[in-house]
Amino acid sequence: MGLIMRTVGFKAPEKITKALYNSLIRSDLEFGSCLWSGTSRHNIQCLESVQRRATKFIMHYPDLDYRERLCHLGMLPLTLRREQLDICLFYKSLSDNYDLDVYKYVKFYKSEIGQDRPNTRSTCDTLRLRIPFCKTEAFKSSFFNRIVPIWNQLPLSVRSSSSFSVFKSNVVNFLHSHFELNFRPADICTWVSVCSCAICRVS
Repeated sequence: MGLIMRTVGFKAPEKITKALYNSLIRSDLEFGSCLWSGTSRHNIQCLESVQRRATKFIMHYPDLDYRERLCHLGMLPLTLRREQLDICLFYKSLSDNYDLDVYKYVKFYKSEIGQDRPNTRSTCDTLRLRIPFCKTEAFKSSFFNRIVPIWNQLPLSVRSSSSFSVFKSNVVNFLHSHFELNFRPADICTWVSVCSCAICRVS
């Protein structure tokens, strides 16, 4: 962040500073996030504080709170961005874009006995994942476990998208809608689409 500030100064156009932040800083903050995204609340807050500072600089330190700055810039909090990356990776894996057999790690509800793999274009909701049993928090936060509630909360129309480009567009729209309706900077539980903390599970 300091490098960008020293290079372009404090009066550079928003379009330029936002592009620099996305390419030089946010890309580093999200590198390999599918492996480590299920991190502690303290780490989540530390990561988000970088973007908080960046949005202030991009907008020349306006008298707006973090939520208003994100809305103005058309950005998502980093927590929802990491969910987007997780979901997109999972969809690509389901579509056999990677040499990875996801069916070793996740199970779908089946509409018919003997149906091993779901039809991603089916009108029936056979695309819901079974909730796994996790004994430890470390295992619960691993990719194939944390993806289950995130995937299941997506509308069927999104999960059954016909192509990756359509799916990604639908996911981005869904996460932006969730952000606009629920995000509160002071409540970390609203920084994610599905909170798994003890209080939210009870409520």
